[in-house]
Amino acid sequence: MTTNFKWDLGVRLKHQVKAGDVEAVADRLPKAVAYVQKHAVEGVTRADVAELIGCSQGHVSRLFSDVLGKHFKEFVLECRIDQAKELLVDTDDKIIDVAFYSGFEDPNYFGTCFKRLTGVTPGQSFYYP
Repeated sequence: MTTNFKWDLGVRLKHQVKAGDVEAVADRLPKAVAYVQKHAVEGVTRADVAELIGCSQGHVSRLFSDVLGKHFKEFVLECRIDQAKELLVDTDDKIIDVAFYSGFEDPNYFGTCFKRLTGVTPGQSFYYP
């Protein structure tokens, strides 16, 4: 038996989840997502999340992929870019500083990722909040 399940996070399951697995996923995913959002700029890893929610790193990968529809690393990257967007709007910090504060070691890579995810460069984001 399968069922569709809608998360409080506003995310729909990408795939159907077996009825017996819904409770296990429902307990683990929100905790994992909140942890990643809070610690993304610090370089959170699958191992960190696996330890937190008590499962293997492979299970963490499957959880993010199957339920959120994106790879773990992509989710972390999106969280970092979200942090950067807030900093660009709310502070007068230089773009290079925002890159470092958002967990990027290379400002060029930051610019590439920012443009790929938002469609504009970090400098243009001032005009397109």
